[in-house]
Amino acid sequence: MRTPPPTHFGIPDKFQSWREGQDQVFRDILDCKERFSVHSCPTGSGKSLAYIAAALAMTNRRSAVLTESRGLQDQINTDFESTGLFDMRGMQNYPCRALEEGGEYEDMWMKKLGSKPTCDAGPCTAGIRCDLKNSGCDYFDSYRVACVSRLVSTNYAYWIACHKYGQGLSKFDMLILDEAHNAASQLSSALSV
Repeated sequence: MRTPPPTHFGIPDKFQSWREGQDQVFRDILDCKERFSVHSCPTGSGKSLAYIAAALAMTNRRSAVLTESRGLQDQINTDFESTGLFDMRGMQNYPCRALEEGGEYEDMWMKKLGSKPTCDAGPCTAGIRCDLKNSGCDYFDSYRVACVSRLVSTNYAYWIACHKYGQGLSKFDMLILDEAHNAASQLSSALSV
């Protein structure tokens, strides 16, 4: 059986053809009748193309891709952002507009620290009402988009924290664990006392 090229499923034009074995992983994911589809693919084999194409081929279904590192998350986002992949990160990756110069709580930020305030240090994390939380906050605006996006990329740490301390990112039909061999250590790090 000949698999159509990756671009047939909405993959960017730079991926005109499958590398050896990629189309097999793609078909295995789509044809899996079990709850889990496990693939051991070496670094550089192009597994991200296979699983993103499979996620796109499953129309009207939501998929989340979890990675261990920001580097891999950056790479996946760079390669597949044009497919509608939404990149979601933790609060420390977004500027806190309320604490910035001209913001509602500008006077709360200790400027002598020399760094720009991020949402993890924002007033809302201390229970202080922030007018930007419902609209205008980079983090919460992104969170709302991630909750309705068809294809989301994030990292293990954020995924676990989001479910442990929040509402999660809504329901997904497929969860892709890139570098899944590291998932257990990521989970145990979150559960440590």
